[in-house]
Amino acid sequence: MKQTYATARMLSCLTAGILLVGLAANAQIVVDWPTKTLVSYPPVLDQTMNVTVTVNNVNDLLYSYSIKVTQAPNSLNDASNFALQAANNAKAGLPVGDCAGQAAALNAAVSSISQAMVTVFDGSSKKDATGKLRSVSLAETISAWNSQVKNPWTQNVLGPAAIEGTIAAVQAACKGDPAGDGPIANGQQLGALIAAKQSAVDGPHQIIQTTQLSPDNADTIAINEACNGTQTAQFTANFTPQSNVLTLSLGTLVSEIQQRTYSNSKDPTNTQQNLLSAGGTGLFTPLGVALLNYQLPWNWADGKNLGLTISSGLVLRLGASTVTSSSLGWFGGPSIHLFHRLFISAGVHVGQFTDFPAGMHVGSVVPANYGDLTGVNRSTARFAFGVTYQTKQFSTGSTAPTTSSTGSGND
Repeated sequence: MKQTYATARMLSCLTAGILLVGLAANAQIVVDWPTKTLVSYPPVLDQTMNVTVTVNNVNDLLYSYSIKVTQAPNSLNDASNFALQAANNAKAGLPVGDCAGQAAALNAAVSSISQAMVTVFDGSSKKDATGKLRSVSLAETISAWNSQVKNPWTQNVLGPAAIEGTIAAVQAACKGDPAGDGPIANGQQLGALIAAKQSAVDGPHQIIQTTQLSPDNADTIAINEACNGTQTAQFTANFTPQSNVLTLSLGTLVSEIQQRTYSNSKDPTNTQQNLLSAGGTGLFTPLGVALLNYQLPWNWADGKNLGLTISSGLVLRLGASTVTSSSLGWFGGPSIHLFHRLFISAGVHVGQFTDFPAGMHVGSVVPANYGDLTGVNRSTARFAFGVTYQTKQFSTGSTAPTTSSTGSGND
């Protein structure tokens, strides 16, 4: 009864330990778009999990991107309509005079910057010598933005009154003359558009998408860059994560199946007779064990460092012994793993033990003509727990990803 209670208590403690788990963190795949490099991917994948794909430094100012699915292309800047309006205002003519000259210069600057703003963000205008759309890098687009839009706007529109055609110059020259109201309003509207686009220029320039990966698969990630539906660049990477779904571990099993041996011993109260004595009758016996551990498809607090497996394998008696029962047995049960290296298991050991010789028990008088004290081998199933250490991993994955790409920032 005490042994049964101790076994139940041990199982309860192990079960409580197994249930102390939480949610798993997402894995990540990271790609650097300018160099077409797969920076990182899950090196180990033991279960189906959500994976966040992040593509860094994309030129989302000009292009749309898709990760396994096609996305709609980005629209061009709304400054195109405004540029036309500013150009028409510049052609409409203003009253002759200093105010009129300054207003005309401001209209011309606003029109020029507006047209440049449209061109900078028009991916369809970026072609190679053969007329084919080329892939423009993010750095090239930002450089064009600074040189063709941001710097001219700062110098020629927001500059001091001493510079011809600035808002300040028009305000100083017109001094309430309504001829300057339209150009000033145009400049202020363009300023709002530039401020909005500057936020996009300063953005993270990432494409992020979540997908799922499963263990023991060869994975492919394909990223497409397109301008108005026409592909300008593509990057493909193949990788195979390592898997710990199945591992082999070796160690020690402590079992309740006794490894009994029997012998004669003198009766201390009557030295003329022998009594039956038994060895190997302790509560637990250490044995050797080899386990195949299968990772369960559940998420844990840390998928790499803590998890649950189903383990089973062969049990073997350690060292030389006079035990007559079979030295082989079988063990099966759940295991907690740490780092896929240490496995703590509890379950059922099925094996043989040598029962008492026929008609005898411990302390029985052994007749002089009884013969060999040969026990009766019987099979049984008893509780056992063990500690084993990983010996082999059956899936090693790929050592490095293979990649291919078309298009570049310098095509």
